[in-house]
Amino acid sequence: MTDNTLMNIAHIVAKESKCIRAKVGAVIVKNKRIIATGYNGTPSGTDNCCEENNVTKPEVIHAEINAILNATTHDLQGAQLYVTMSPCTVCAAHIVQKGITTVYYSKRYTGNHDGIPYLKRHNVLCIFLSQSNLEPIMFNNPKRNNKFDDFDERFDSTFNKIKNTQLALGIFWALVGMAKILAIIYIAYLVYNYATMP
Repeated sequence: MTDNTLMNIAHIVAKESKCIRAKVGAVIVKNKRIIATGYNGTPSGTDNCCEENNVTKPEVIHAEINAILNATTHDLQGAQLYVTMSPCTVCAAHIVQKGITTVYYSKRYTGNHDGIPYLKRHNVLCIFLSQSNLEPIMFNNPKRNNKFDDFDERFDSTFNKIKNTQLALGIFWALVGMAKILAIIYIAYLVYNYATMP
């Protein structure tokens, strides 16, 4: 299977997650065989609700950790990990501990604990795979990584601006609609008063 196929499988696995804020899927491959999959969620047998007040609960297990736990009967030394979102620092430490040598991801983790720098410091190859069947972009070269970081930040910033603009326009037109209704009510009130004047 190609890298893009394996990443697509990770995205399919992610759909099993009950998390609302982010559904993440992971696939571990060794010797060109899938040996484990995982997605983010709460521990088995517990209430499978990942968020509280729109904040991810601390007991939520990340997709990478679940995949590693599901591969306990396998030696992961030299394995590859395909994950829909790049690992956080905690997951990155587990990846290094297990001897996984390559991490493929299709979206960069945007939190304060981005694990990519940690993985690169420990010689784990990190490869960004686009979802448009493009060739993989490798980021062992710090200059190329900085370009990706800049692109990722610009993309996120632009996307957030579009969302904010759409929200602002929605609120604006809702207010315009309310103003029209109030104006009609006020005019009707004036007409009624004028008509009922002695």
